[in-house]
Amino acid sequence: AGPTVPDLSGDVAALKQQLQTATDQINALEAQQATMSGTLQKVAAMPAPVTAAEQRHTAVVLALGSLRGALAADKPYAAGLKAVDLLTGDDADLKAKLAPALDPLRPLAESGAPTLAQLQASLPAEAIAAAANAEEAANAVGADQGWSERLINRLSQAVTVRPVGADAEGDGPLAKLARGEAKLKAGDLAGSVAEIGGLDGRAAQAASAWLAQAKARLAEDQASVALDAVSAALMAPPENAPEDTPENTTTP
Repeated sequence: AGPTVPDLSGDVAALKQQLQTATDQINALEAQQATMSGTLQKVAAMPAPVTAAEQRHTAVVLALGSLRGALAADKPYAAGLKAVDLLTGDDADLKAKLAPALDPLRPLAESGAPTLAQLQASLPAEAIAAAANAEEAANAVGADQGWSERLINRLSQAVTVRPVGADAEGDGPLAKLARGEAKLKAGDLAGSVAEIGGLDGRAAQAASAWLAQAKARLAEDQASVALDAVSAALMAPPENAPEDTPENTTTP
């Protein structure tokens, strides 16, 4: 007999996962760099701050840019959040403007949230489908919970036939899973969460951990958009600022 060829499929899969992780990290760093670059350009275009409040606003805008960049990655950002809090100080008006965006981030700051690419790779679609099929079979025969759990274990080791694609019809768990998976692949995380969040029973249990992470990513993305709006408002000139007209422009 010829020499035995070792099975390298596991090593190849591990290398692919490592490559995907490295790619996600590079993309997150590029996004963070782009965010900071855009923020710095906007700050550079601002008039020189002349009051303590304007100086604080400039510092806060820079800190918000750094925080928004960190939100794009899957890393903790508690330090960035603390920096914004420290710079905000006792400015009650500024705190009130930032609270709607910052408060949802506080429970997530120590851990961060997975990126969209990581969520696309980690959706436990087969486990959800197996749980849904097992529960349906158990309900059909009136089996007890132990039998249902054993069936789920058996189905998890088998190939599960299920619908796929965004055009899957029906309100059953497999149809919801199919639409949710398709939307996730298309980059529509909110739509995917809406579909998969509509699961119940054993299918919902199988999806619960992934769903919590997906909701955390949505919260961070929504907060990032809100922080960008606050930054734009802080960089806007005051409403009573004089305009550059011939009457108030000094000629050297």
